[in-house]
Formats: sequence, C-alpha cells, structure tokens
Amino acid sequence: MKTVKNVIAQRINYLLAKNNKKQKELAAHLGVTDNTVSYFAGGKRTPNIEQIIQIAGFFNVSTDYLLGYTEVETTDINLKAVCDYTGLIEDAVDSIKFFSSDSGHVLSILLSSPFFHKIMDMLPYYIGCRLHINDLEKTFSHDVCNELNIDHVESSDLLPERKRYMFKAVAKLLLSQKKDSETLKEYNNREERAERMSFTLQKYFSLLIDEMYIVGLEGEKYGNNPKEE
Repeated sequence: MKTVKNVIAQRINYLLAKNNKKQKELAAHLGVTDNTVSYFAGGKRTPNIEQIIQIAGFFNVSTDYLLGYTEVETTDINLKAVCDYTGLIEDAVDSIKFFSSDSGHVLSILLSSPFFHKIMDMLPYYIGCRLHINDLEKTFSHDVCNELNIDHVESSDLLPERKRYMFKAVAKLLLSQKKDSETLKEYNNREERAERMSFTLQKYFSLLIDEMYIVGLEGEKYGNNPKEE
C-alpha cells in the first residue's frame, strides 16, 4: 500500500520531469537545501503543510493532486470538477470545449449516438484481445523464425498487417504439426474473435458517419464547415 510520503515523492519526480525542472530549482523556491528536496523525491521525508502548498504552487497543481487525492493536476475548480465527474483527463476536456465552441451540435450527436456507445463498449474488449494475441505470439515467435529462416520478427520494416498475416500462416502450419497445440489453438481462436470484432467496429463507425450525414441532410445546424485544403 502506498503511503502519502511515497505518493508525494512520485508526484514530485513526475512533475520535475514533466516541467523540465531540477531539484535544486525546487529547493531554491522552498528555501531549503538540495538534500532536503532529494529526501522528498526519494520518499525519505514528508514535506510539511507549508512546503506542500509551496510545491503545489511551484508546479501550478492542486495540493490534492500532490497528496494523491485526485489524478487531476489543475487548480481550476470548474475544470477539476468536470474531470472528477467524467473521469476524463484535462486535455480531453479542453478538446471537448474547443470543438464544442464551433461544432457543439456535431459533438452532441456523436456522443449521444447509440453506435458511438457500441463502439466504446467494444473497444476495450478488442484492445484486450489484441494484447492477448501479442502475448501469445511471443510464446511461439521462435518457431515462426525457424519456419521462415529469419533471425527475428520485430524488424522495424515489417508492417503490422504483414506480421499478423505471417504469424497466422505459420501458426496454422505449426498447429498441423502439433507443436504447442493448446497455445496455437488459443491464438487462432483469439485471432478469429479479433477479426470479427474489427469487422463489427468498422460497421459501427460507418453507421455512425451515416447517421451524422443524415442529420446534416435534415437541415440540422452543424456550425462552421471545415476549410478544404
């Protein structure tokens, strides 16, 4: 279990790196020695209340964030409330605000569409399936290399689609030879499931675009049209 001391240490290190600041700069701001900040960043000491406020001010974050009570850095009360309520990060909320200023109606249609909801429901499962497939590929990548007479399959010039096709082809070959059949069967099953989900996601994306297009034809106000390049 993380202690407040460890959370503060992690946040200080993260904020120093994010803002390209050095420990001695924070030390100068606090009026303490470099070693004191080093102890804070190492989780060996806990800043006092006044120092916590000063550290938060130095990085322009809330004290709640520094103490680990929220994942939202901003000191803007309204933005923090939206982030806490929606679970969105600050950049995402800023993007919604930016697009809603000119294309609020489009955004409303998008977020309220049942097809968008279906996409969002399915995406985590699709991503999880793909991650599982990648893990399975690692278990028999050596056999793939032997079959193809190559050193490795992580070459930078190997496109993901080509790599996937290559793995599928060799997996079927290895399965026919009864090599680690359980892993290969699971791999093939996962691949088939991922392909079905990919097809369904593409269908929902297409239906979502069609829905927004139809609303446009019905005369709904979309805001400013994007400029053509």
